[in-house]
Amino acid sequence: MEQGDVEAFRKLLDDKFINHTTPIGADSGPNGMINTFNNILRPAMPDLTVTIYE
Repeated sequence: MEQGDVEAFRKLLDDKFINHTTPIGADSGPNGMINTFNNILRPAMPDLTVTIYE
């Protein structure tokens, strides 16, 4: 995820994932989360690290 590996991200997100904080009209599913992470969060915070506990 930290390196923008979309396939790794897809393996971590359930197909039924819903982001309940998505703005109206935006994709709230897995593709929307991948887009947000790779095109908004990673560019804004290049030193971002991800820790998965469960």
